[in-house]
Amino acid sequence: MTIVTFKVDTSGFAWLYGAMDKLNLFSLHGKYFGDDENRFTANVLFMLSEFRSSFLPAFLSKCGATLPPRSAAKVRISFQVPHQTDAGSVRIPDGEIRLGDDFHLLLEAKIGTNPLTLEQLKDYASHLSHSPAENRRLVCITQGNFFSLDNRNVSFEELKASVEPSIVPVGTCLWLRWSDVLNVLKSSVKLTPEQIKKDQRRALTGKPVDYARRVGALFLEEVETTMYDKKEIDAIPLGEVEDITVAVQNKWFMDVALRHNIWFPNSRRGRVSKYVAHYETAAQGNKNPKTIAYIARNRTMWNRISIEEAKTVPELQSFFADPFVAEEIETWPFHQDAHCIVLTDTPVRLREPLQYKDATLPNRMAGWYAKLSDLCNAQTIDDLFPPKSIAAQ
Repeated sequence: MTIVTFKVDTSGFAWLYGAMDKLNLFSLHGKYFGDDENRFTANVLFMLSEFRSSFLPAFLSKCGATLPPRSAAKVRISFQVPHQTDAGSVRIPDGEIRLGDDFHLLLEAKIGTNPLTLEQLKDYASHLSHSPAENRRLVCITQGNFFSLDNRNVSFEELKASVEPSIVPVGTCLWLRWSDVLNVLKSSVKLTPEQIKKDQRRALTGKPVDYARRVGALFLEEVETTMYDKKEIDAIPLGEVEDITVAVQNKWFMDVALRHNIWFPNSRRGRVSKYVAHYETAAQGNKNPKTIAYIARNRTMWNRISIEEAKTVPELQSFFADPFVAEEIETWPFHQDAHCIVLTDTPVRLREPLQYKDATLPNRMAGWYAKLSDLCNAQTIDDLFPPKSIAAQ
């Protein structure tokens, strides 16, 4: 096995890596961090340091800072540098990016529903207020809209109003979602789903692959897998995946399944399947009521992703761009809640749609799993669920 190593300036990471002056792919995504927040933030800083001609200027621009010509090598990128607050306590922001008196950025990152608090914002803003840099930014990176003020979840605008302009000038505090940071990385190193797959094929056959794209793709895979519990179904070993999930669909969900190859499963059990069988309800005008007329092969599953995050996923953008979809989703009350979304192949219509004989089945089978062999031999929906199978579910 060949381990690729990367030469990198580790001055900002010295407390973590000691005398090490190299990082490999395993330490880049390794287990040397206490939690995902530290792991991802350190790795983002590594990526910024490694790709100073592409990712770094693009990220700085997103934060409202301009990288002067021929100065990328001089930018100081540090991980968790302790700062003393005005009250004498010590705060440790997740990251710091500086270029002399040109700009000074502090980064504070959160994962999941872990909120950014007013106390953190005040302390970091106070530290920035003493900086001599002309352009100062306090960059808050969160997975969702999770900000705490007096133990209340508030908007970022309400939170930053407590420090702007009383501590720092208006416009100092900036909020980015993790999806924003990942999109900057994708665009700066030209990472598209098609390019990632092409590079993967080249790497598997021993052909050269662009370094930035390859490392960027590995980092994206790691972050998305952890944050969104993203799963590529074909990559899961056969023994760890079910054959078929039965989804009970009303007219709206059946329509998007057929037109956009998207469905929203009940993910409470966290199990995945190779295929989905769509059972159409009798209500709301389904074209095949009380039957399973279509099955589809599942491709990609995001088991823990908010609607706002999902809108930034390239594979899902055409779905959310559909006015029919947008109008319905606007009625959903909790955009920040985690959803499960599955992208499939185009659904295939069964030659003989399956109906049911047991009148109680439709009320119980949502999210049930079936065997592919049973589907191939089934005459009715009841044949998919032998008594032993029902007991197991």
